[in-house]
Amino acid sequence: MDILIVEDDVVFCKLLTKYLNKENYFTQDAQDVFTAKQLIENQKFKFVIIDYRLPGANGLMFSQWLIDRDDEVKIILMSRILDEELMSEGKKLGIIDFIKKPLNPKDLLGIIKQNSKV
Repeated sequence: MDILIVEDDVVFCKLLTKYLNKENYFTQDAQDVFTAKQLIENQKFKFVIIDYRLPGANGLMFSQWLIDRDDEVKIILMSRILDEELMSEGKKLGIIDFIKKPLNPKDLLGIIKQNSKV
């Protein structure tokens, strides 16, 4: 299963990538929206894990672009601040789940496993 991680913190991104690879998931990563869009143009991802604050766009704007392009993609939004308004807007767009940073990779893995069965 292909997973794209869109996170501008390179160290955190590499840690998530390493963890998911260890769990036998194929991952790619991008540190900005431009790079993420290039990857999405050339490959289909089952999950896209997006940081809310990104260079070039916020996670909701990028999620809207992504869902307009592929309504089967499953998006998980990460943020240090998850308030009701952000989560409500995200759910309206079709984001499947939200996770607060700093996150426990096991929690992220649980979300992926739970939504892989759907």
